[in-house]
Amino acid sequence: IRIKQKAEAIAQLFAQFRQQQTELHGEANLLQKQEMKTKLSRLEQELHGKADLLQKQEMKTKLSELEQELHGYLAHEYGIEPSQKAQFQKWLDSHQPFHWLIHFYEILQRGGFDVIIGNPPYVEYSKVKKTYTIHGYSTEECGNLYAFVVERNVALLTQGSRTGMIIPSAGICTDRMMPLQKILQRMQVWISTYAIRPAQLFPGVEQRLAIYLGIQQPRQSQIYSTGYILWHEVYRPYLLPLLQYITIQEIEFRHSLPKLHTALEKAIWQKLQGHGILQNWMSNSANVVYYHNAPRYWIRAMNFTPYFWNEKQGSQISSHLKTIAFFNAQHADIAIAVLNSSLFYWWFIVLSNGRDLSMREIAFFPMGIAQMADCVQKRLYELQSRLMADFKQHAERKTCFYKTTGKVIYDEFYPCLSKPILDEIDRVLAQHYGLNDEELDFIIHYGIKYRMGKEIGKEKTH
Repeated sequence: IRIKQKAEAIAQLFAQFRQQQTELHGEANLLQKQEMKTKLSRLEQELHGKADLLQKQEMKTKLSELEQELHGYLAHEYGIEPSQKAQFQKWLDSHQPFHWLIHFYEILQRGGFDVIIGNPPYVEYSKVKKTYTIHGYSTEECGNLYAFVVERNVALLTQGSRTGMIIPSAGICTDRMMPLQKILQRMQVWISTYAIRPAQLFPGVEQRLAIYLGIQQPRQSQIYSTGYILWHEVYRPYLLPLLQYITIQEIEFRHSLPKLHTALEKAIWQKLQGHGILQNWMSNSANVVYYHNAPRYWIRAMNFTPYFWNEKQGSQISSHLKTIAFFNAQHADIAIAVLNSSLFYWWFIVLSNGRDLSMREIAFFPMGIAQMADCVQKRLYELQSRLMADFKQHAERKTCFYKTTGKVIYDEFYPCLSKPILDEIDRVLAQHYGLNDEELDFIIHYGIKYRMGKEIGKEKTH
């Protein structure tokens, strides 16, 4: 209560000072010309004279006293004793505490700010934790400063206010960012997400980004999304004006806000639901499937180990190549067909950060082998066999050099050259899920302008 009273006193002093510098000038406009000149002259002396200086000094003194008191309270939370002058000063220098209560008392007293926009730092908390730590943030486990800024941002907003931030797209679709996603889900928010190829949101910055625009209306929470946006630099002037959003409030997935932007995509999503997830057929058997965990435009899943050799360690499995195993060989072959499909690629883009293929996207894909007709399973097995042979036929052995490992020799694959087979796989899956012609056409041509581009077809396996 005492702190609040002091803050109120400072706010009153500031209000008086502001009134002197604004309202009195407005009042002067009502006077006759000569009276206006006289009053303005007297006011100018008053505002810039001793009374003005004394009032400013009084505000500064009270503000400094209250600030020091709050510094002491906050220091105790960090285990710092203010009486230990050297230790206390070191903490002040490293943490630079800022007390919103006293610097923006009037604004916070009426509920908070009306508008906050920003581009917070994308810095891992571990890089600054030795010199600066936080307390009381629900987003601490997110491990990045931008999550902390978003949390503070929302806490400073008043009811019905607007906000907007540019953050890494990982913030809306990765497991560790779940606390941040919960904060966004309590707002009415519009989220657009942007790839880094062919063009970047910030030219030259290799960072997949999301822009969220929100209204602080907890009782009217609603989430709107765009798709994952790829574009060429020449289209930059039209990028934001042509954004399309769709509500995804009813679309749920573990620790991800899906990047859907049309009713057609929502229809495809709904048709996939109700099928048993791929994880149900996974085991620790010898029926292994290899997949590349950093796809760009193509998912690469194989039943063989791609060649990889480096000068330092010899022949081995690339660190980017991961494995999953299934109860039997037939299930593994079906999974290979499904994981290479354009349907699964769409699923990956909708739910992931666009860079890392995690076990989450694979394990929870609704593959539905139990609901899969025998003819569908047989056809997928046949197409998988053709696909693996086609991968090998078009593969090229490449050589490069790295400082850490020296010479590296690896097999490079070109999934775009196998697109006719992949399209057949998607047609069979459309039959399995009950997709109509329009939905199948969308999947087959999903991102095709970029996936089939001349710079894009090549995909390394290492």
